[in-house]
Amino acid sequence: MERELSLSQKMFLQSILHYGFMDSSTVKASYQSCRERYDEPTNLEDLRNFLRDINAQIRFMDIEVRKGFDEDSGLACYVAINTVDNPFLQGTGKYTLKQMEYFKMLMKLIVLSDEGSITMVDALNAVDSLDFKLSKHEAAQLIEKDWVTSDKWLKGVTPFQLDRTQDEEYVADNTMITLGTRSIVELERYIRDTFSEYVKDCNICTRICIRGLVCRQCEHKVHAGCVKSYLSKQKQQIPLCPNKQCGVQRSELLGYHKSRQRANQSQH
Repeated sequence: MERELSLSQKMFLQSILHYGFMDSSTVKASYQSCRERYDEPTNLEDLRNFLRDINAQIRFMDIEVRKGFDEDSGLACYVAINTVDNPFLQGTGKYTLKQMEYFKMLMKLIVLSDEGSITMVDALNAVDSLDFKLSKHEAAQLIEKDWVTSDKWLKGVTPFQLDRTQDEEYVADNTMITLGTRSIVELERYIRDTFSEYVKDCNICTRICIRGLVCRQCEHKVHAGCVKSYLSKQKQQIPLCPNKQCGVQRSELLGYHKSRQRANQSQH
């Protein structure tokens, strides 16, 4: 028989349900704070069991605290998700149905883009394709204040670029937007069902990959965080593509390209 939630678990659950999204450091700090509040031992190694017990008790509500990873850094985060229907996309929560139609349009542009990200200009120009009126000022407020800063559904990113003069680190030249980790974790089923022809999994960690690097030869896709870790462990002087059947060199792995399918579509 499953035990009831402890007072510290109830307090932690209230916190993550309130925020919806927490990065790994915030989750650990909240875990320690909740345990100390009720004089319970704080052992970070027990965090997994702590969350497992919470999920076991809230399963009947179709809610789960799920772990995800930032596509660029690989850092962990935790998201409180609805495992059946997502009220966020249905416009039944903080945002209206029309605002969510705009969000879905941005999601489509991001998923179908070659880099898994779009410029702010493209995001604002997308309002011209809506069936209802939404000013670019209102759109900018939604993106910058709500979806990026407050609720983390989107995040600001920079294009991948290999600068060989700086220890081959990825550097940036301008800001773009992509799906935040919260969106990828909570809306993964919707993304896979809606964009099944375009969504790929990372060839290293096997998780869904929206924003990543694509091999020009075999078209396998990898997260930037995963490929950094992978390449650092390679013994070859010139690391190869993670797809062992490909063997293309690193310089080819780090480029973006239009998939053959999209390239063919653009010709018609």
